[in-house]
Amino acid sequence: MMLSSPLPFSRLTATRLQSLFNHMLILLFVFYSALTHASLTLATWNMEWLSEKGDMIQSKREDQDYLMMNTINSVLDADLLAFQEVDSIEALSRVVNPDIYDYYFSDRAERLGFSRRSQQYTGWAVKKNLDVIDRQDYQPLGLPTFLSAGDLRYGAYIEVKRDGLPPLHLLSIHLKSGCFETPVRRNNSCKKLDHQIEALIIWIQTRIRLGQEFVIAGDFNHYLNDSNEWVWDKLEKEIGQGNLVKLTENTPAKCKARKFNYRTKRWEHVVYSKLIDHIIASKGALSSMSIPQAKQYQFSYHAVATYRLSDHCPIIVNL
Repeated sequence: MMLSSPLPFSRLTATRLQSLFNHMLILLFVFYSALTHASLTLATWNMEWLSEKGDMIQSKREDQDYLMMNTINSVLDADLLAFQEVDSIEALSRVVNPDIYDYYFSDRAERLGFSRRSQQYTGWAVKKNLDVIDRQDYQPLGLPTFLSAGDLRYGAYIEVKRDGLPPLHLLSIHLKSGCFETPVRRNNSCKKLDHQIEALIIWIQTRIRLGQEFVIAGDFNHYLNDSNEWVWDKLEKEIGQGNLVKLTENTPAKCKARKFNYRTKRWEHVVYSKLIDHIIASKGALSSMSIPQAKQYQFSYHAVATYRLSDHCPIIVNL
């Protein structure tokens, strides 16, 4: 029987080294992919008249109230925070650490300038390690007319770059209140909300036409998860089913809060079991094939009873 000759030592070593080198390349590729496609955490929080002017009952907060809200935001630790109902940089800095985050306020803050009355601005707080382009507000959400710039909130619009993935076009919104589930034809608030949804559809269609990935987060003031509700149906119909992902579709809601009753002039404890704060996105905005599940940060009964927080609980998701 003829035995094959063993490989020379040098050839054997080279073969093993080549195999080891190929294996290391694969590991490096996997590691690099994990780094470049790392997900970002995004949260949205309506902070309910966050203002130091003290002209609104809801805005009268003590130091310990701000500290608790700051603690909640630290626990969230979101890379991107869409905020609503924030009056000023000074008030926001007591909740969102300015050493960690940069702020991007709605252009309405500049247009209105200093006001003795508290204002409800939308905006973004973004961790300083991220590369941000501050885009012009999406003003059509304010429902401007020929004689007016519109008295409703604008969409605060920024673009955030991502390593290895397309940039994100981000819109923080606060839509018209008073139409949580009523059909559009029933009242004036619903008619205004309907016009805002039409404006939102135009913004989304523009992003799709330009091949841009996007996320819209904020206070929709509408129960998008109810069956047979008209806002989400209209969005899907106009944008095309499958082009939008509702990341809050299956998010359980149990937001414990205090609400001021203007009739009785007293604070009341309430539990909101339906979401009006939502996050919707394009499929390309997600860093993986699976659709992430947004979660609601729920305040404890003790925190609600002890501190002046907000009537909205934050929503957070890993993109």
